[in-house]
Amino acid sequence: MLFVVLKKTHNTVRQQRLELCRKVMAEKPGTSLAKWDVIASEMNEFLDKQGLWHSPWFFYDGATLFRRFRMLVYLPLKNGKFDSDAETALLGEAAQTYERSIFDSDKKDEKNDHARSMPYEKKLPVEIHNSKARWILAAYTTRYLLIGPFLILAYGWYFGWYPTTAFGIVCSGIVAASYRDRKDVRSLTSSLKFMKIVHEFEPWENHSRWEEIARIMNAYFSRKPLDFAFDGGECRQIFEQKLSSIIADRGTRMPELIPYARELKEACGWF
Repeated sequence: MLFVVLKKTHNTVRQQRLELCRKVMAEKPGTSLAKWDVIASEMNEFLDKQGLWHSPWFFYDGATLFRRFRMLVYLPLKNGKFDSDAETALLGEAAQTYERSIFDSDKKDEKNDHARSMPYEKKLPVEIHNSKARWILAAYTTRYLLIGPFLILAYGWYFGWYPTTAFGIVCSGIVAASYRDRKDVRSLTSSLKFMKIVHEFEPWENHSRWEEIARIMNAYFSRKPLDFAFDGGECRQIFEQKLSSIIADRGTRMPELIPYARELKEACGWF
């Protein structure tokens, strides 16, 4: 069941990628989840009005949409999978807008007033429900309000604990998908933050500045059991490995950061 829902979700995003690209070009979200939340709300409203989804809440939050955009539009475009697509020009323009907006200095990470002032039906599920599980349950309870209780009783009577197990599996899948979306976004945003901090301190001019960079990164990752770096030397080593990984386009792919990574690697004298 979860596989079917995910497949339908992916297909819907693919089919409506042009509308998504138009909104990306208009909003210029970069890595700001506040702006991706706005796009997610607008896409939810669009899909609902067009009758393309059974509820007004297709995307749970901006992080979910951000990952779908990268996975189903941006990365395939970078791989040349849309070269024969009639809409390649629009997709390419949206990708370039997204790339430029990553380095927009005016970007803000906090929720903006536009997202906060949306009417109830335009809010994201994450702003209304405490969890994805409650969101899914609420959506399908509304849809099957009359027959839902009967179906639950019938399944419970015939199959005993199996419905509960199945529901638990679905909820676990939903939670795992939410964690994956957030993890992918954090990987990109934390890498970008690391690069910007190094760029600001310019340690290639004074190697002792790696110590200060290490302190900042340790504070940034303060919730982890261990500090980000033991000292400035280790911080420098981690940064060099990060740049090499980004440029080689391996692991968690971040092609939008490759030009910046090359610029910083050259500045550090590592070519």
